[in-house]
Amino acid sequence: MKKLGITLLLALVALQFGCKETEYVESAPQLEFTIVKDNLVFVEGATISLYTTQDDWETHSNVVQSLQTDSKGQALFEELEEQRYYFFVEQDELNNLADIAATAEPLKIGQKSQVLVKIANTNL
Repeated sequence: MKKLGITLLLALVALQFGCKETEYVESAPQLEFTIVKDNLVFVEGATISLYTTQDDWETHSNVVQSLQTDSKGQALFEELEEQRYYFFVEQDELNNLADIAATAEPLKIGQKSQVLVKIANTNL
């Protein structure tokens, strides 16, 4: 009986230390852009700059991150904060000043927000 008690005690100790604690970690918000121009043609090589305030966006200062679009006109920003972002998109003489320039709502943990932006020549 004594051996059975010691065996059970050792088994419980082994289980206690053998199990790893699992912690659920939610991923940081992501923001995916698709950039198009006339006739919804994807724009490769457009530069997207993110800002946290409208003032920074207006003055093009304090850029949070910048990325360039791929051949499908897409760029994915990862590891962002839960907040609203302002963005400026440009390629040569094209930009998004005639289209949207901010996320509709603040980004949220565990979510990937998607934005379609049309760029055009605003110097006409």
